[in-house]
Amino acid sequence: MTLAYDHIQAVIFYKSDSLSETMIPPFSQGTKNETSLAARFAAAGSFVDNSVSNGVNGERGRNGNVEFNLRMISRVRFRAKAWRARSRFLKVFCGNLVVGIPSNGRSGMLTGRPRQCRVGI
Repeated sequence: MTLAYDHIQAVIFYKSDSLSETMIPPFSQGTKNETSLAARFAAAGSFVDNSVSNGVNGERGRNGNVEFNLRMISRVRFRAKAWRARSRFLKVFCGNLVVGIPSNGRSGMLTGRPRQCRVGI
């Protein structure tokens, strides 16, 4: 079976406040495969409520890390040799992702161990 993911929308949240969204390039997966993805989020020029910026700065000031939540929605097509392709929407939610944010203004990086995410079709 092959899975083909397209129109992948990813949104980053601080607590329940949406900060930024991005689109991830389409990709396919074969049977028993794992795929790592890279995504860049930017909130530059966006309105961010004072409570959100204060929360992010407060967390960052403690140990340089901030916890974010991630939601991804994608259309996925299931293909098997003899079966007709079926299409569904895949929803993924990953909570409490720890991002290390350096004080020099550079991009933050995901830190810590891999997380279990909730997935639904």
